Amino acid sequence: MSEDYAKKRRFPRIPSSNPIMVRRLGPESVTRLTTTRVMGLGGCMFVNKESFGKDSLLSLLILVQGHYVDAKARVVYELPKENASFDIGVEFLEISDEDRGIIQTLFEANDAPPA
Repeated sequence: MSEDYAKKRRFPRIPSSNPIMVRRLGPESVTRLTTTRVMGLGGCMFVNKESFGKDSLLSLLILVQGHYVDAKARVVYELPKENASFDIGVEFLEISDEDRGIIQTLFEANDAPPA
């Protein structure tokens, strides 16, 4: 990732593997279990075998250090991978201060200062 791109981010992100249940909201609801690859205070990235579609609204339940984080999110990007899966990046639209605090503990545990 270029240094210029990293400076444009509103929230820093760190590598972090956490179980996540992802449910697409709407009439074609689908639920998937996967694992985050990257976590941030403003969103996360995970790998999924299928596309949800850019701008899809999702309900997320993420297990972070023994606590569940509940968030509503929007798909910002989907990058196809060679193994026919997708890197899916989402931004949090709704997340409680308490749940954001749980994510904050990931940064403290990794000695990475959040913005």
